[in-house]
Amino acid sequence: MSYTNTSIRPDSLNSLKETQTVFVDTVTKHRKNIRKLFCLIWLLFLANLTQAQKINFRFAFGNRAATIYPFTHAFDKTFYPVFQSGIEYKYFDKKRCSLYQTAILHYNYHKYLGHDFGIISEFAVAYHFKKSFFIQTSLGIGYLAEAPTTKTYKLNSNGDYVRTTPILSMVTIPFSLMGGYEFKKGVAVFLAYQYGVQFPYNRTVPLLPTDNVMLGIKYKIIKKKKNEEK
Repeated sequence: MSYTNTSIRPDSLNSLKETQTVFVDTVTKHRKNIRKLFCLIWLLFLANLTQAQKINFRFAFGNRAATIYPFTHAFDKTFYPVFQSGIEYKYFDKKRCSLYQTAILHYNYHKYLGHDFGIISEFAVAYHFKKSFFIQTSLGIGYLAEAPTTKTYKLNSNGDYVRTTPILSMVTIPFSLMGGYEFKKGVAVFLAYQYGVQFPYNRTVPLLPTDNVMLGIKYKIIKKKKNEEK
């Protein structure tokens, strides 16, 4: 079974049959492997939960773009919303450096791509300056389910394209850069840039690169006492 999207192809079904830009049915073909990856991420995350010294809640909102080169569409005039919300587990501090793992719920909308819902886990390293400023970088992996916003068709057993509404399952690998300021009461504001790829997208574009520019806030919700950390 295959899918095709009319936003980048002719409207005629006869013309659609002749095109090579056809969506792969990733829900059927890759669902098992993606589920295994998703379970592995969360088993690792939950296994490390008891080792966390500090837990922060995080929320970010910003703009999303599809682009091959990082930063080229970071501040596009066209606005497509992206939301991320979740928690950060702080494992340890060494001098001014900290190691975190995150669990982030993700949603974004793009007119020509669709609605993406997903969950991401990242490993992040932060450096804290003397006057409460900090920088942070992270690399993660996650799962996305995409509902296309444009008319989509599938090829049936008779060789005809019929209208359908598929949910596409994809892996996403985001890389993030963040800078912010932490106040005395454990509340911090930050600006983040996130560049990533999601795959498998379609036969023509197997890897879809995207970037997000987000403004966010995070605050401390749990902090272990010293005698609990021993």
